[in-house]
Amino acid sequence: MSGVGGLAGYPFEVRAEVDRVRQVVATLHAELPRWGLVVWTAGNVSQRVSVPGSPDLFVIKPSGVTYDELTAEAMVVCDLDGNLVDELLGVLDERSRYAVASRFGFLDGEKHSFREIGEHLGVTSEAARRLTNRALESLRGDAERLLAA
Repeated sequence: MSGVGGLAGYPFEVRAEVDRVRQVVATLHAELPRWGLVVWTAGNVSQRVSVPGSPDLFVIKPSGVTYDELTAEAMVVCDLDGNLVDELLGVLDERSRYAVASRFGFLDGEKHSFREIGEHLGVTSEAARRLTNRALESLRGDAERLLAA
């Protein structure tokens, strides 16, 4: 059950726990710079998601994302082998998914610039920025609907 879109295959209880843990991990990350425990983007908090009868997962900050850019929906969900499992990215079209995954380091652990994303997609860096921002707004709305359900 790994790969983008894979979380949808997990039971409701697991998805609900992932949503809760995303919020916890995002809140804890806000404390790291406040207490001088991190420098730039180095350092993170993770939490295991354990629901009886289901495979364990963990939630962690994506590599290279600054602490002021972090939101609960930006948190990465992986299985214990490190494979990405993320329901929210699965709702995006392929170009938007690539833009967000590249920007936040979900693909290769590196946070890519809008210029690099644009080059890959064959558009300007400004167009890549707009695409990424639209995708993030869409994800925020999807996350709010999931949390309200």
